[in-house]
Amino acid sequence: MNYNCKLESYKTHFGEKRTAELSPMKFGRSHFALVAYEGFLFAIGGYRSSDAFCIEVYSIQTNTWETLAVTGPDIFNVRMHLVHQTRAYVVHGNDTIQVSTFDLERRQWVSGMNAETRTVERCASLTLGHFDFVSCTMGPPLVNWR
Repeated sequence: MNYNCKLESYKTHFGEKRTAELSPMKFGRSHFALVAYEGFLFAIGGYRSSDAFCIEVYSIQTNTWETLAVTGPDIFNVRMHLVHQTRAYVVHGNDTIQVSTFDLERRQWVSGMNAETRTVERCASLTLGHFDFVSCTMGPPLVNWR
């Protein structure tokens, strides 16, 4: 599997397109969430070239990556992600859908489930084609959801 992901910057200047390669990630990965927040890009989850699970944060201003030392869920196959206010909801899994919540401002995982997580789970299930919610791992199915 190819874990090489490069970020490139595309700029248009007087009708010309210019491409500049940005600083490389410290760990190669694929199938991950790249979440933009307040001048930073958060690389969360995915298949990795090493066994170490980490979140890498790219600073757009300094063109550098930082590795966060946070303990959280092991997220391999990111299907989609949503950002609401300061939280990133990462939808992942193969046969089952899981939603993990990361607080971008505090740079830490949010444990437990709340109403927003349930809503994201249901929306992701519908988007990914799991209409009966049986394949979801978080929370019971909605009753009378019309």
